[in-house]
Amino acid sequence: MKRALLVHHTLDPPGGGSCVAAWALATLLREFDVTLLSWMPPDLDATNRAFGTSLRSGDFAAAHVPAWQRRALAAAPTPLALLTSNLLMRAARRLDQRRPFDLIVGTMNELFVGRPAIQYVHYPWAAEPRPRPDLRWYHLPGLLRLYRRGAARVSGYRPEQVARNLTLVNSDWTGERFREWYGAPATTLAPPVPGEFPEVPWSERHDRLVCVGRLSPEKELPKILRIFDALRRRGHGLELLFVGHPDHRPTVRQVEAAARTSDGTIRVAYDLSRDELVHTLARSRYGIHGMRDEHFGIAAAELQRAGCIPFVPDSGGVAEIVDHDPHLTYATEADAVAQIDRVLREPGLRDRLRAQVTDRRERYSVKRFQDDFSRLVHGFAPADPLEPDESEAGPAAPGRPPRP
Repeated sequence: MKRALLVHHTLDPPGGGSCVAAWALATLLREFDVTLLSWMPPDLDATNRAFGTSLRSGDFAAAHVPAWQRRALAAAPTPLALLTSNLLMRAARRLDQRRPFDLIVGTMNELFVGRPAIQYVHYPWAAEPRPRPDLRWYHLPGLLRLYRRGAARVSGYRPEQVARNLTLVNSDWTGERFREWYGAPATTLAPPVPGEFPEVPWSERHDRLVCVGRLSPEKELPKILRIFDALRRRGHGLELLFVGHPDHRPTVRQVEAAARTSDGTIRVAYDLSRDELVHTLARSRYGIHGMRDEHFGIAAAELQRAGCIPFVPDSGGVAEIVDHDPHLTYATEADAVAQIDRVLREPGLRDRLRAQVTDRRERYSVKRFQDDFSRLVHGFAPADPLEPDESEAGPAAPGRPPRP
C-alpha cells in the first residue's frame, strides 16, 4: 500500500477540527498505510465516542513530538497553538525526509512540509487581521506579531509553498479569506456531521430551543439567554437546553446560574456521547447558534441534520449551512427574537422551513465527506516542489506570498 502521513494537533474532542481529522484518518485508512503525527497520543475511546468513528490503535502508526516539547509548552500560561502547529510541521518534514511518504495531509490549517501536500484550512492562521472571536487578552498587537514570526521560523514556513498545496476549506467564507491572503484557489469541503439521526415526527419533539457547543465566551451564550428570555416574555412556552463542554468557568457559572433560577425551563447537559447528542437533538424542534463570524459552525449543521429548525447569525460560514435563508439568519438580538417569534406563530412558514431543513439534512453526512475527500485525494496532482536552494533559503515571515 501507498504510505500517507496525516498531521493534526489532536484527535481528542471537542471541536469540529478534531472531527475532520478523525474522519480524514478513517477515510485514508481505506487505501493507505497511514501514520498519524499528533502532539500527543490520541485517546481513541474519547474520539470514537464523540465523533462516531471506529478507530483502533492497530489501524495506523502513531508519531508524536518529543515529550520534553509537550512538557515545555504545557508549562506556558497561554495555549501557544501556533507554535504547536509549527513544531508539528517541522516534525512532519523530518519524518518525510527519513522515508518519503506518497501523500501528506494536514488538517490543522496551512501546512508547510517542503513539498506539495493537501491542507485542510479551518481559517488561515497567517491572515491578518485576526477574526474577533479568535482574539484573547494575550493577543497584544506587537507581541503577537513577534510570536507569529518566531513560530514560523520553527517550521521554515514559506507562503509561496502553502499557496501551491491543494487547499480544502470548511466553508466558502473561509475559502474567500484564504484566496484574499494567498491569491490561490480553495475547494470547500464542509466537515462531516456523524451519527444516524432518527426520523422523529414533529408532534413527538419537545418545544425546545437547543444551543450546542463549548461553553466559552466566543459562543456568545449570554446573548442566547437574553433572546430566550425575550421569547418567554412574548408568551412562548419554550425550553432552552445548552449542550456542550464546560470550557470556560465564568461562562459555565453564568449559564448554570440562569438554569438554577429558571424553574426548569433552562437546562445544561455536558459532554454527551455521540448517540446521546443525536437522540437529544432529534427530539427537539428548534436550535440556535450565537457565534458571529464563525468559520463553519458544526453545531448548526448538527441541528439541521437532526431535523431542527436552526437560527444562526448572518455572518461567517455558519450562514451557508442554512443557505443564507432570511427567515433563519439574524444580525442582532432583536432580529433573532423577531425571526423566531414569527416562526413560532406562523404554522405555514414553519412547515416550509421544516421541509427545507429536510432537504439539506444529508449535505453534511459522513458519507458525503468521505466520498468527496477520497475524490479530491485521488485527483491530487502535486505541482513541482520547491527547488532545493529555494526551500533551504530560510523561513519567510507570515504574510502574503508573491502574486503569480
